[in-house]
Amino acid sequence: MASIYTNRHGKLTIHFKWNGQRYTEGTGLPDTPENRKRIDKHAQLIQAEIDMGIFDYIRHFPHGNKAKLFAERSNTISFQELAQEWLELSDFRTSTRKDYESALKKYLFPAFGTWMVTDITPDAIKRLRKGIKVTNTRINNIMKPLRGILNAAVEKKLIPVNPMSLVASLPSERVDIDPFSIEEIKLLVETLPLFWRCYFKFAFFSGLRTSELNALEWKHIDLVFDLITVRQSWVMNEIQPCKTASSRRDVILLPAAKEALMEMAENYMLGGRKPSKLIFPSATGTPLSQNNIINRIWDPTLERLGLRRRTPYQTRHTFASLCLLA
Repeated sequence: MASIYTNRHGKLTIHFKWNGQRYTEGTGLPDTPENRKRIDKHAQLIQAEIDMGIFDYIRHFPHGNKAKLFAERSNTISFQELAQEWLELSDFRTSTRKDYESALKKYLFPAFGTWMVTDITPDAIKRLRKGIKVTNTRINNIMKPLRGILNAAVEKKLIPVNPMSLVASLPSERVDIDPFSIEEIKLLVETLPLFWRCYFKFAFFSGLRTSELNALEWKHIDLVFDLITVRQSWVMNEIQPCKTASSRRDVILLPAAKEALMEMAENYMLGGRKPSKLIFPSATGTPLSQNNIINRIWDPTLERLGLRRRTPYQTRHTFASLCLLA
């Protein structure tokens, strides 16, 4: 809470906390009952504006201790201007850049685009976040570019502290783990055409993510040491290197997955599929679309067989479950 004190010179000072920082501002007024009553009202007004997220330091303290810091650029750059500068100077993966641009266009610019960066407070961020009706995980991802942009504002000394540092991330929802049984795998795989039989059999017994599977090339298969080298993924219609060190890995090629590859190789040799460096290409030789897989193959097959509807990511959970049972 904003409060008033008397300094060693007998003058009243206002103490308050804003954006995680403590401030002490002098009033120049001696400590008299009349002045104390007047300054107490000022302190209450400051606290009310801080609570509402509308506090303006310069308006209250045009000659305050931090006036120079806030006045230099506080009224010369908007959030949107800083965001565009931040994007231009940052070196992001294509998929990350597209995701950030989408979050800015859909959520952050409508909320803060015309705001001065000094006006963005933790409470304003929390109000924005509360109004976004998506999963907590997605909200946390939307907040990532906001955090980065406000970090840039701190580096440029536009603001003393990043208000995002005072906003805790939302707890992520627990992901449902719903693996397939061996019987369900057999039923699903055996009813599919050869290409998709090999595709999903390999998915179940390799544990690769769909994006990794769709970018997998024959050169990533080591048949001598029975290894799958995961080095790239198909994201945002582009083959990209693995995003993290942990996703760049070698996976043991299990017999069932190897069998699926051999069947695919035989299909290529017999002319059943146009040769491609990709193991599972589309009809035109490009990486498969995950949405097409789900809408045209995966969901209809599960429905036709009377199997519980699950996402293709459950093939990865199934692989983990099979490894635990082995």
